[in-house]
Amino acid sequence: MAQADFIRAAAKLANEDDAVEDRQRKPPRQPTAFVTTCTNTIMGTTFEPLRWTVPDYLPEGLSILAGRQKLGKTWLALDFAIAVAVGGKAMGAIECEQGDVLYIDLENGPRRVQRRITTLFPYEQIRPDLARLHWTTESPQLGPEFLDACEAWRLSVARPALIVIDVLQRIKPPGVVGRNSYENDYSTFAELQHWSTKNGVSSLGLHHTRKGGADDPLEALSGSNGLSA
Repeated sequence: MAQADFIRAAAKLANEDDAVEDRQRKPPRQPTAFVTTCTNTIMGTTFEPLRWTVPDYLPEGLSILAGRQKLGKTWLALDFAIAVAVGGKAMGAIECEQGDVLYIDLENGPRRVQRRITTLFPYEQIRPDLARLHWTTESPQLGPEFLDACEAWRLSVARPALIVIDVLQRIKPPGVVGRNSYENDYSTFAELQHWSTKNGVSSLGLHHTRKGGADDPLEALSGSNGLSA
């Protein structure tokens, strides 16, 4: 046997011995099993009732308010935000429990916010106390940093009730290479949905619809179906 062949054979035997030792040191992998719950157990469980920030319109979790540009999405979201912040009536008729509101306005600055509030309440003497409605015009992209900021806000107020994101497209991160648009959208917004539901907060994201529209309202959302999913 040539010296080079002898060296290769010895190295192969050494690697095989190392692999055997690794298998002997590592405990055998336990098979994965589903954790199941009996239907009778589920039916016998008392769950907390679904919490509505705006009854019958805006529940806890992530909701999407979509429509064409200049249709009035921001005005409706502002109506919801003010009704919750003051414990008033949304759309002039729906009683809302008072809570703290964060409005993430990424398309307007403080000057325009002031102008809109003045349009709604032109007389300062009868303007309601809006101390529980807070604004920010800057935000990280949706992801761990964004959720950390939401959590910091949640812990800083007495009763976190509503976060408005105007608009969702401004905080949407670039897609992950190797995933299609559906997978990227689904995984991105699922994190916000989970955080909102876990903490009993309503997150309302404003979004645009396709120019051509669609018969199914869910199909009309701009982008992939991962957001509606």
